[in-house]
Amino acid sequence: GSEGCCNSSKNETKKCCDSKGQCGSKANPDEESGKVGTNSCCSAKPSTVCCSSGTCGAAENAERLTYHCLALIRPDNSNVIDVFDAKGKSKSFRSSQKHGGKLCFSSHDAGNDADGLLSPCFDENGNHGEPMDPCFCGVDEPHIHAHMFNPDRCGGDGCIAGRNGRKPNLGFLAQLTLFEVEGITTPLLGDNVQVGSVPISENLPNECNSSDISRFLTEKGFGVSQWRTWSRGARRRSGVGVGNDEAVNRNRMYPILHEDHTDFLIYNRRTENLHLEHPCDSCGSNDIHGKFRLTHSRRWKIYDERSGQKTDPKEISLNFFEAESEPFSLLDFLSGFFE
Repeated sequence: GSEGCCNSSKNETKKCCDSKGQCGSKANPDEESGKVGTNSCCSAKPSTVCCSSGTCGAAENAERLTYHCLALIRPDNSNVIDVFDAKGKSKSFRSSQKHGGKLCFSSHDAGNDADGLLSPCFDENGNHGEPMDPCFCGVDEPHIHAHMFNPDRCGGDGCIAGRNGRKPNLGFLAQLTLFEVEGITTPLLGDNVQVGSVPISENLPNECNSSDISRFLTEKGFGVSQWRTWSRGARRRSGVGVGNDEAVNRNRMYPILHEDHTDFLIYNRRTENLHLEHPCDSCGSNDIHGKFRLTHSRRWKIYDERSGQKTDPKEISLNFFEAESEPFSLLDFLSGFFE
């Protein structure tokens, strides 16, 4: 592939890995893995696995082939979720059935591609659009399936697996259907851009705390820039964040309406942490307006039907978040930086 360990056109159909599936010289596929030279298919690459089935590029491109999407469960018991696709575009979905109580989006390890079957709301590139295949429920338009939270079948508050050990069938997992509804817009982005929405609360406060962040970090011997780089997805090394380029590649920003003003969801793909930031005009820095917890994850493979092959499939990852149940604490939020 163009970003794989073999990016030369004359290497496209050649094996250039050793017997262990690691990179070797294209002139000698069994040469020591990771060796760099003019004939190496891993130009300036470390000795890491970057080939699949003896051919170049697949494993190194794994991150590129995963489309990361988010779903934010609104905390107002409206049974609405805001879904952000691979490009960051937001659409809102609401259950068509009248009911009360908490929704559960877990597939409870049902297997058999249940995650994808429950999420027919994306195209083949992880973007909002027409689903690739008709849903098993008979509905063609984009939608998402869920079920009512059942403590006996869904487990504890995390709702990650059934306590009785039984794998539920699709009928139970898809008992509810959420259809696309008209979204919310904000003057900051214009009438043509839909955004998600969360209320102001103790969990998601509207407070100016950037000066508190600066003071606390200074007392600990750190700068705000170091923490910002870390919060954007970079690992902290000896108290200093790594380069901004690496951090940006692991971080995504999504505009969202925080009741009466526009904030940004900041998603760290490495840690899968999600928090809310507000660019404050008064102090010229960013305030933290709360954080969210990961409740459910769906992940499924999609294939290029045009090629008719089952090799090197793309993946869609859909993580569901909701606001933390406890009141927001800035010190607790910053503590992860020092761990």
